Order: sequence, then C-alpha cells, then structure tokens
Amino acid sequence: MQPPQDDDTADLLAPVPAVRTGSLVGYARVSAKGQLLDRQIYALNTAGCIRIFSDKKSGKNAEREEL
Repeated sequence: MQPPQDDDTADLLAPVPAVRTGSLVGYARVSAKGQLLDRQIYALNTAGCIRIFSDKKSGKNAEREEL
C-alpha cells in the first residue's frame, strides 16, 4: 500500500486507495425507459454519497457500463 498523500492528487477510486475516507459511493438503476432515477439519486445524495453511478438498463443484462 502506498503512503497517504497530503494533497488532492490521491486517486480515491483506485483499487487500493492511498487514503481511506469512509466516503459513500452509490448506484442507481431503472430497467424501463419510462422510469425515473430521481428518487434513487435524491436518496443517495441524502445518504451522503460523494459519487453516484446510474444506469437505465434491464437487470437481465449484466453488461451495464456504470455497474
């Protein structure tokens, strides 16, 4: 593991983060085109997620870009 960096150049999404922050990352998904992500994204923001990924794809397809 690398030593912690004191500046903002640490890659927090690296496989092994240099600094463990306890930050939350969220994932929202709907499967139908007519469905909205608004409520899920609002809930993830309210929970304190610093980064949110979202998809509008069917659950049967495991090849989802954001997953």
